[in-house]
Amino acid sequence: MAHSQWRSGDRLGGGVVRENEVRPLVRRRERHFNRRTSRGPGWRLAALAAVSAMLLLPQTSSARLTLVDPPTVRYTIDGIAGTNGWYRGNTGGNYVVVHWTVTGDVTSTPGCEPAIQIPGPNPGTTKTCSATGPGGTTTITTKVIRIDATPPSIAAKASRGPDANGWYNHAVGIAFSGSDGMSGVAGCTAKTYAGPDSSRAVVPGTCTDRAGNAAGGSFALAYDSTPPQLKKLRAKHGNHAVIFKWQVSKDAQRIVVMRTPGKKKRGLGSTVYSGKASSFRDKGLHVGMRYRYTVSVFDAAANKVSRTVRMTGTGKLFAPAPGASVQRAPRLEWAAVRGATYYNVLLIRNGTIFSAWPKGTSLKLPRSWVYHGNRQRLHRGVYQWYVFPGFGSRAANRYGGMVGRSSFFFSG
Repeated sequence: MAHSQWRSGDRLGGGVVRENEVRPLVRRRERHFNRRTSRGPGWRLAALAAVSAMLLLPQTSSARLTLVDPPTVRYTIDGIAGTNGWYRGNTGGNYVVVHWTVTGDVTSTPGCEPAIQIPGPNPGTTKTCSATGPGGTTTITTKVIRIDATPPSIAAKASRGPDANGWYNHAVGIAFSGSDGMSGVAGCTAKTYAGPDSSRAVVPGTCTDRAGNAAGGSFALAYDSTPPQLKKLRAKHGNHAVIFKWQVSKDAQRIVVMRTPGKKKRGLGSTVYSGKASSFRDKGLHVGMRYRYTVSVFDAAANKVSRTVRMTGTGKLFAPAPGASVQRAPRLEWAAVRGATYYNVLLIRNGTIFSAWPKGTSLKLPRSWVYHGNRQRLHRGVYQWYVFPGFGSRAANRYGGMVGRSSFFFSG
């Protein structure tokens, strides 16, 4: 097969062109091929070789690519940590110290002093450090710093006033309160005092502020809940009177005797004695009337002890009381008569059954005796007795008017 000859218009690399092939299509392909390979054959390999050479060959310092980090900033707070985000100052005083630490290449550090003192009290403040270097700027702001190193003020108050003469005689509540102008009061204690007895009792308490500062306080009081003692209370009938005697403990301040009925109205009580004596005679009683006495002893704190005695009003014959019931042979007692040297005592039940002449103003009846030759003894029932004063010797047989008469019931 014959080949066509090369023409001067054909480009190198375009391939062999036959005359009988369609030329327009060939030309379009040639134009497209020439655009894609206009850089010349092997240009990709050359580019790869150049990059490899740059990476593998040593570079000068002016050509080296360097990455620099910005400065690092940190801080610490030198202070006593309290509560609720507060500081309670420093071991050296009422302040805290902010310490900044900056690392890396820096050109300026405004606000980044190594130690910045923040005085207290302080309701809240912050500090900012900015560090600038070749790699950029780092800015750090502290948390809010609150300082309160002062404890709150404290006061105490009782739930009521003293019960008597500055003394408390039963349990009393003591509440503590406080004030704080910076962090505010978080809470205070409250207590109840119920002893021991003391004229100088002290109740401690505390108040704490929100920063954790605590203040201690106290409340002093005189406390006595123990009543005095009433010992050996004795009540004895007298001539239209009752005679009281007693003993009390050293802390007793006042003895009060109440009587019902009182001095003015029947059924209503009244005070017949108030003082510090160890005895009292209540006079002007009515024969046969029943009285109720309440003897109370008070100490300085108004604690009291009381005892009740029931007595029947008597005249000149006062023991046993008129109409009293006795189980044993009683002792008869009567009022003395001026000038009398002896007395004649008569006991009557269905007639006179006993007669005696004692020299004193009392006589203990025997259980049995002989009267006018007849054996007598006390039997269950009511007895009446009479007393007459005698003057001079018994042989003179000189008697005065009757001292009195009374009765008793023997139940033995």
